[in-house]
Amino acid sequence: MMISKIILSLLLVVATSAKKCSKSCEKISPYPTNFFEDIVPHFVNNRPTVGVLAMEILGQKMLVEVPWSENKDYFGSSFVKLLDAAGARAVPIKEDITKKDLNILLHKINGVIIPGGDADIGDSGYERISKQIINHSKKMAKKNITFPVLGICRGAQMMMIAEADKDFLVETDSLNYSIPLDFTDEARESRLFGHAPQGLFDALGTKAITFNAHKAGIPTVNFYNNTKLMETFRAISTNYDRNGTQFISTFEGRHAPLYGLQWHPEKSLFVFNPVLAVDHSIISIIAAQYISNFFVSETRKNPNSFRDRAEEQSHLLLSHYPTYVGNITETPYEQIYLFDFEKPYQKGKKPTEF
Repeated sequence: MMISKIILSLLLVVATSAKKCSKSCEKISPYPTNFFEDIVPHFVNNRPTVGVLAMEILGQKMLVEVPWSENKDYFGSSFVKLLDAAGARAVPIKEDITKKDLNILLHKINGVIIPGGDADIGDSGYERISKQIINHSKKMAKKNITFPVLGICRGAQMMMIAEADKDFLVETDSLNYSIPLDFTDEARESRLFGHAPQGLFDALGTKAITFNAHKAGIPTVNFYNNTKLMETFRAISTNYDRNGTQFISTFEGRHAPLYGLQWHPEKSLFVFNPVLAVDHSIISIIAAQYISNFFVSETRKNPNSFRDRAEEQSHLLLSHYPTYVGNITETPYEQIYLFDFEKPYQKGKKPTEF
């Protein structure tokens, strides 16, 4: 009789827990709440291809440990995997692509990631190409054609600098730093998080799951004092570094599908270097998957395509192999893609063909 009562009590506990879980789980999902009703019907492309902008390797530790990386373009494989996770395919964009060839490519692919790294945001192909990509997205938006651009870390900074037409970043103490997002009043009006499940939105705002790896940031005060930036971008979240310096941590274009993250969703999913303060909890994983699903869903709204399969395959990253760099102690990458490229830029001198 006593055993029966114990079993009955256990069953009641399990049933109650399952009921509570089902209610809370409804509020945490890797998809916007309006995904299937409002977003999917706008898909016009089930084979999206997304450009990933490369940058020259400048990190001295990488050059010492991986000497064959010198004078090469690169990006982390984690950015590629972020696309793979939601059903998109990566197309590398090297720094030596000409303005004409880039324009042709932008009418064939469905969006671009401007990734983080140690890119030169001044006199470089990374800067020139980023500006052309951003302008293309804005131009397409005026024609009611979605061409999404996602800037992560250095890429987000580049997007702001491109619009301000000057480098106004400030030094921040925010390397290897996981923090919750401080959402602005406009966060729930944004495309990015306007329909985020409430549980996920709350977790991002209260749990230290967004990983930062930057020594400079977009100063909040400068952003709000710049009319041009305010008209172009909506600040979705801000944060403070370890010294109390406030910076913009998430933003989006008001009139074009431009998205900037100072934090790294891809690292929660794909970077496991134990010296990094990357959170790998299930909430962090779902948050990263949400960003992946959201951005790739934006690319599915774009109708561009390559002429045929042969042309598509000639551009896809699939024929390239990543280089393992996880053995470098403080590396923020497990693998990187390396590309030969011609350096068209010298400080103070830009080629006329661009």
